[in-house]
Amino acid sequence: MQIDPTEARLRVARMFLRARQPLGAAVVLAELARRGNRDPEVWCGLGAALLGSRGALVVKPFELWAARVLREAEPLVFGTPFAQTRLELERGLPPPATAEPMDAVALDELIPYLLVTDDVLPGAIDGLPADDRMFAVMMLADHSGHALPVIRAAIRGRWGPPAARAALKRCGRFLDRVDLRAAITAAGGSPGHDELEPYLGHVLDQIRAHDAERG
Repeated sequence: MQIDPTEARLRVARMFLRARQPLGAAVVLAELARRGNRDPEVWCGLGAALLGSRGALVVKPFELWAARVLREAEPLVFGTPFAQTRLELERGLPPPATAEPMDAVALDELIPYLLVTDDVLPGAIDGLPADDRMFAVMMLADHSGHALPVIRAAIRGRWGPPAARAALKRCGRFLDRVDLRAAITAAGGSPGHDELEPYLGHVLDQIRAHDAERG
């Protein structure tokens, strides 16, 4: 059964929030907001994820981003069960540092801020129960614009052969990346390469054909 792409990403974000992986959830929800999604759950969830991402040393930037997100959420949550949630999240926050809307331009600044290392999304998957990791790999590989580190980590065996096969099946849009090709080639030479078939062989054939075309 096909899963709606928006619902798929929301499910992953909910998984991350339940598993106390707020930074990963913030990335997924910010991507949804960047695509124009105005669902109250997306915007309140993003605010909650940003506040949950505060650390011992880095606090204020997350609070300022959350304040902007929650201000943007105010008209979206009006008359919904999320209205009270938004008020509770906003309580005690500093006012937004700018009057500029939390629009596509702002979200294009927020997402790179959240992706402080390549390991943000893989690390969030590490924090999930084992039964949820496969679903997260599949949905992010299919729908996230920042899925490359997840796909690469899966192919390297971080979450076992089923996740690696799922990543190999979905890695086509990133095959121009040298680091991904290196991970695929290494998987081809690993002792457990048979467990990754038929997807490993298919991707290796794609790489060989592409290289042959380029001469």
